[in-house]
Amino acid sequence: MKLTRVVLYRLEPFRGSLRAASRRARGVAFVIGISLSIPMQVADSGSIDAIQPKPYIRSILPKSQALCLIKLYGKESAFNRLAIGNREGSIQAYGIPQLKNPSIAYLSAVEQVDAGIDYIRHRYGTPCRAYTHYIHRGWH
Repeated sequence: MKLTRVVLYRLEPFRGSLRAASRRARGVAFVIGISLSIPMQVADSGSIDAIQPKPYIRSILPKSQALCLIKLYGKESAFNRLAIGNREGSIQAYGIPQLKNPSIAYLSAVEQVDAGIDYIRHRYGTPCRAYTHYIHRGWH
């Protein structure tokens, strides 16, 4: 009732009619009542596994560098985070970036991409330099 009076008080000068203000106040109270009676769902915070690697790469790198990295990882592992490659006979490479550390196989796709970018920055400086090296040598 108090809420209705507050709404009436605020609407009266604008409508010029107490009857119109009363109808508006009842409508507002009705909508508020309905909205308070609807149960709320808990928002899902999401999962790092739900993030796809290509959009992630595009979001963290400049466009040209992202394109080079996407091409490189497309050739290396086809973005399969469970990929295991065989290099030089007994040396295996793991995950999207095909790193030699077997612990990368247990990381999410985004974490694998981050580890690969760290490696590329350390060794080549940029993803485009790593991709150029891959084109000329067949490995990076």
